Amino acid sequence: MQGGDADRSPARSYLYYRHSLPVRLMHWTNVVALTILLMSGLQIFNAHPNLYWSGKSSYTGAPPVLAIGARQSPESGVIGTTRIFGHEFNTTGVLGVSRSPDGELSARAFPWWMTIPDNPWLSMARAWHFFFAWVLLINGMVYVAYGAAAQEADGGWPITWDPPSAASRLEWRGIVTLGALRTLTSYGRLAPSTDARGDLRTVR
Repeated sequence: MQGGDADRSPARSYLYYRHSLPVRLMHWTNVVALTILLMSGLQIFNAHPNLYWSGKSSYTGAPPVLAIGARQSPESGVIGTTRIFGHEFNTTGVLGVSRSPDGELSARAFPWWMTIPDNPWLSMARAWHFFFAWVLLINGMVYVAYGAAAQEADGGWPITWDPPSAASRLEWRGIVTLGALRTLTSYGRLAPSTDARGDLRTVR
């Protein structure tokens, strides 16, 4: 006679997607856009690697809060330095001085592998930066419009997968609806009025 454990069937795995394909594509578009915005922004920063506080700048003679640069050291030669609130740190190899693709030491705030483009080219970095800023903005507008258009007749939002039970369907639909309401409210797309049945409606 076999034991109870032997009679049990193995646990069934359940794979489902909590986001529809358009939402996943828009999320990954944000990942790409934000990554390029960061890397091109670092290249723009390389043109003048200093940050000032409260409207002060080099024109007023105020020292920067953060400065990344290079200087000559009697012991080590050229070293990279990062100065924060007047305190200097040796950051050779990462910030200030790093190796170029050919292996030679190069004086630049952020290394070539962290920037777009990889060579010091301010105008091209600005072009990349502004283009993907528009990509991020348009993608966000499409995301908000898509979320508003997905609202159903009863005021809720659908779930895009098949839950394992009816109770799970009701629970997840409430969670998805609350998330959509938060997003639309933050972007001013949720109307303060209700329809004839008292259901919240969104601005189309």
